[in-house]
Amino acid sequence: MMNNDAVISWEPVTQTIYNTPLIPDYYLVFHSNAMNGTFYYLDWTDNLSVTHRRVGMHSPCMFYQVRAFKDYTRRIMDMKVLNQNMTEDEVINILENRGKR
Repeated sequence: MMNNDAVISWEPVTQTIYNTPLIPDYYLVFHSNAMNGTFYYLDWTDNLSVTHRRVGMHSPCMFYQVRAFKDYTRRIMDMKVLNQNMTEDEVINILENRGKR
């Protein structure tokens, strides 16, 4: 942690289904100050790391979850509809139901 920032990094998802590589379109990062607490949306990226700015100023302990996301619908989505007040469930619901309206 530098300057109260935390850099979260992970290994790439490498999965093969029927001899076809599955490469995520992007990763969604969530955070919570309790291991079994509610996780909130932090950011999305197509890289293997994300920086949580100034987290050290607000919480002595933080937990993270990273979800790989593959979009088979190919519907272009403006990720600005996601915000940091959303829970993990709210974000997943938006992603699963986009284009169904």
